[in-house]
Amino acid sequence: MQKQPERLDGFLRRKSVLAVNAVIFLLAAWGFAGEFVRNRETQHEIDRLSKQVADLESKNFEIARLGQKLATTDMLEREARLNLGLQKPGESVIIVQDAEPPLPAPARPPTVQEQAGERVSNAGKWWRYFFKPNQM
Repeated sequence: MQKQPERLDGFLRRKSVLAVNAVIFLLAAWGFAGEFVRNRETQHEIDRLSKQVADLESKNFEIARLGQKLATTDMLEREARLNLGLQKPGESVIIVQDAEPPLPAPARPPTVQEQAGERVSNAGKWWRYFFKPNQM
């Protein structure tokens, strides 16, 4: 009867059994690691979508508040007057114009190349501005 425990003990001490067990352990660890990474990515996606939901809910609340504000009669009248040019019965429109027309922008003196009729690229103008200031 003593031979069976020794046989089992010898079997478990073999290097091939140890190698098979190591391979099985590595495959199981690989599966757990892959599942962990997938779970982590899913959680990041859930967090991102939750933040997006919160942002959209706040925008929706602001839009609803703006809609309520625009639905009041005072705001409707104001918008009708400004955008559509409507008026209440008995009202008259007065247009106020500026007394003086706006002044034109001051003209810069033409450069030497422009006086000669030569077209100068923008890069060339900058080059002359920094390195040849007397030709401006």
